[in-house]
Amino acid sequence: MWQFKFSFIDFRLNGLAGFAIGLTIAKLWDPLLSLNWYIYLIVAVLASVKPLISFVKQI
Repeated sequence: MWQFKFSFIDFRLNGLAGFAIGLTIAKLWDPLLSLNWYIYLIVAVLASVKPLISFVKQI
């Protein structure tokens, strides 16, 4: 569909921005930090499934 080309640094900066936004939300909404550690692990695994599938298809 779209043929965007982003450099490695663009992806790293995007990740840093997402991390900063996540920290900001956690700072502003305290109940988020009271969740158990495995909830964060489940969210991280679910969020990484699509990029991993796309990566494997390109190999």
